[in-house]
Amino acid sequence: MFNLLSAIKNNLEAPNPIKSGRIFAHTPSSAMCYSALDNSPVGTCIRSAYMGIKSFPASNPMGIYVRMTTEAGKLWENWLVNQYKELGIYVSHSVKLYDETNNMSGEIDIVHMNPLTDEVEITECKQYNGSNYFAQMGIVGSKNQRPTPKESHLLQCFDYLMMCRNTGQNIKFSNLMYLDRSCGSFYNNFQFRISLFETASKQISPLVEYFDSEGNVQSYVDTRITEKGIVEKNKMLDAFLENDLLPPRDYELSYSSEKVELLYKSKQISATKYNKWKEDPVKNKIGDWNCTYCPYGPDLKGFSTCWSLQEEIDYGVN
Repeated sequence: MFNLLSAIKNNLEAPNPIKSGRIFAHTPSSAMCYSALDNSPVGTCIRSAYMGIKSFPASNPMGIYVRMTTEAGKLWENWLVNQYKELGIYVSHSVKLYDETNNMSGEIDIVHMNPLTDEVEITECKQYNGSNYFAQMGIVGSKNQRPTPKESHLLQCFDYLMMCRNTGQNIKFSNLMYLDRSCGSFYNNFQFRISLFETASKQISPLVEYFDSEGNVQSYVDTRITEKGIVEKNKMLDAFLENDLLPPRDYELSYSSEKVELLYKSKQISATKYNKWKEDPVKNKIGDWNCTYCPYGPDLKGFSTCWSLQEEIDYGVN
């Protein structure tokens, strides 16, 4: 009897090489900028992006679970395409787009009509584990917390709208659809609608709309993210690549004791995580998740491609 599951497991555990060579264009799925409010990083780490382009060996490659959920995401996207077709609003899907102005290339999940306005809009489909309380609250929100899309997903939708405008596409809205892969409740599925908004300071930032629990449309502008900030950080990455210089890290693998205490007092770290850190600060490090899940972050033995490199000089980025 051929062990199908064992074969699948071996296939999923096989190395997933990072594409080599210089990237042809910046991509919305790895969008990044520095916050216009406090200069803190938003989105992809510039060093991680650089190392991917330069084909550094991954010390923390994508595992089985991540690969399986990635493939599951494709199935959910196909399900959403079929729903749009049944609603009679489907136009196209997997639409490739290239913006020569900012050298950006991407693939839009779904193009569809808005039956209320007869205008064309786009949809980016994401799936998440709605049975996880923290994941669900982070997106759907709670009584004391408004619904919030993940930074990387918001940046991605914002980038697509910039690209559509720069290529002459009359598309003003990008819908970000979160689908609960656990199928725990239909109400764990959530929709955001993003558009380009000019702020009082003449910056272009994402306007985020969503339906509240009573079906009313609420909105806010994420002024941390700006078109100028995205373009400037992409140019910064280009400069590091052209000069073959290793960029500084945007995130921290392990916070200082002072920072952990400050975050705990401001309730940005749970008591459970804090108590584990107090028991063993070395084993139970607290830092940015961006480093923990980075392909160049620590493996199970603690080795990290990124953190094993000689410390970079101060390039004056932050």
